Amino acid sequence: MKLPSARIRGGRRPDRAIDQELPVVDPAVVAEASRLMWYHCIKLGADYTTPGVSGMPIEHPDWEAQYLFPSAKSLRGKSLLDIGTMNGFFAFEAENRGAHPVLAIDRDPPGFPDAREAFNLAARALHSAVVYRARSVYDLEPSDAGMFDFVLMYGVLYHLKFPLYGLYRAASVCRDVFLLETHVTLKDDHAWPMMLFYPGTELNDEPTNWWGPNSRCVDAMMEHLGFRIEERITREQNVAGLEPARYTVRCKRVRPTPPPFSENWWDATGQRSLTSA
Repeated sequence: MKLPSARIRGGRRPDRAIDQELPVVDPAVVAEASRLMWYHCIKLGADYTTPGVSGMPIEHPDWEAQYLFPSAKSLRGKSLLDIGTMNGFFAFEAENRGAHPVLAIDRDPPGFPDAREAFNLAARALHSAVVYRARSVYDLEPSDAGMFDFVLMYGVLYHLKFPLYGLYRAASVCRDVFLLETHVTLKDDHAWPMMLFYPGTELNDEPTNWWGPNSRCVDAMMEHLGFRIEERITREQNVAGLEPARYTVRCKRVRPTPPPFSENWWDATGQRSLTSA
C-alpha cells in the first residue's frame, strides 16, 4: 500500500521544511479535510496532518529507509511518475524535494474512498504543481505519458491481475530509476522465482490482493525488464497471510526493456524460434 505527508512550496526547497516554516492551515481547509476519508497522513501545515489510515507521518524516522525514497539531491530537477498515487503523499514529497515535473496517476475509480478529492484538496493546500491523471498502469505509453527519470510504484504490484505486464508498461516510461515496493511472501520453499496466487481473500481478507511473489521473483522481473537491483530492503507485514512481508527495491536501468509479447515464437517451418523474446 502507501505511506504519508508533504510540505508547502514557496519556491523550491532542497530539503524537508521544518514545522516553523509551515503556515497554519486555514480552518476551512481543515473542515473540508475532516469530511473526507484519508489514506495518507499528509502534513498540510504546521498544525495539521490529515488522519490517514495507512502509513506513517513524515516525522517518522524510518519511512524513507523503508521505501528507499530518493534524497533531495538526487531528485532535484528530475521528472517523476507516481503510480497508484492515492492521496499523493509520495508525489508531493518528491515535488518538495525538487522533482519537476511530477505526474501522479491512479486508476478510475481509485481504490479508496475520497482518494481523488483528498488528493485535490492536498494539492490546493500545498500549492502543488503535481499533475493528476486518472490512468491505469496498463495504459502507460511513452507517446502518451512521456519518459520519467524516476518511477515510483509503491503498493501496487500485488493488486494487479497481470503483474508482469503492469511492470512492462511502467518500465516503458522509466528512463533511469525504478522504485518498487510490494507485498511478498516469505513462504519460500523453492530456490527459484515464484508467485502465490490469491484467488479470494487469502491475503488480509482483501479481494483486491491477487499475487504474492517471493523476493527472488521481484528481482528477476525487474532484471528481465532491463534494470539492475541497486538496493533492497525487507520488513515485516503484520497481516493475515502466508508468511507475508513487504519488500522494496531500488532499480537502475542498464539496458532497454524487451517487448512484452514474443513476436518470433515460431519460425517459418512451424518450429519454436530460439530468438523469441
